[in-house]
Amino acid sequence: MIQLKNGRRTALVTNVTTYVGPPAVQALLDRDVTVLCQDESFSDREAAAAFERAHPGCEVTSSTEPDELVQEMLSRYGQIDVLISNDVPRGLTSTESSGDPLHDLQPFVDSLLLAPAKLVSATLESMKRERFGSIVLVTSGAPLRNPVQSTAAGSTLAVGYSVARAATNALVRALAADVAEFNIQVNAIAPFYVFSPVFWPSELGEKDPEYMDEIKRMVPMGRFGSPSEVGALIGAVTSGEMQFVSGQVIAFSGAGC
Repeated sequence: MIQLKNGRRTALVTNVTTYVGPPAVQALLDRDVTVLCQDESFSDREAAAAFERAHPGCEVTSSTEPDELVQEMLSRYGQIDVLISNDVPRGLTSTESSGDPLHDLQPFVDSLLLAPAKLVSATLESMKRERFGSIVLVTSGAPLRNPVQSTAAGSTLAVGYSVARAATNALVRALAADVAEFNIQVNAIAPFYVFSPVFWPSELGEKDPEYMDEIKRMVPMGRFGSPSEVGALIGAVTSGEMQFVSGQVIAFSGAGC
């Protein structure tokens, strides 16, 4: 493992209250990583305090601008060793009957491609200076499937969603080669499906037979991936013990893609 000058790694995790945020934070804390947790909801002190109680040892911020987040990391800890960009779409992932399959392209590109790219760009200067870093973009396994529009519960993924996620997966492969000389690893973790509010609508219960039949059809293992499983994957990939693993889009899919 890389020996860091202060003896402890630091991590920034974004949008921590949704998708794979909570298990990612917990997996890093369990590995004795200092974690700064970002979420817009933390502008509410009660929301921030509740998350801190649920994840003892973490620190929180409500900053949203990439440059501000990076400066906050550096002022608090002096370095950024791990970046988990846990990006969620600004809108529905299923298509709507607008008649134009590309009507929603720009919002998905903004939130799922450009936003993480800006954050990575702001982070790289510090990682290059330290000649060490691990970047994980949490994307989706949906564009790895054929057809990519296929999803559960009889709905169809929005074209913009699949396009943006595929572009971010491609970004990982290109960027990893570009920064490899600095000992910075860049990977994507692509869930299909992980148990989270993103894929578990509140109106559907675990015993809903139609929904679970769809999950079993889509996922050969016949179930959701658990938060602890995706957290373990993120913890391992960013541990510093497998820095040679880079430029990979790692499907978290139960053999579904």
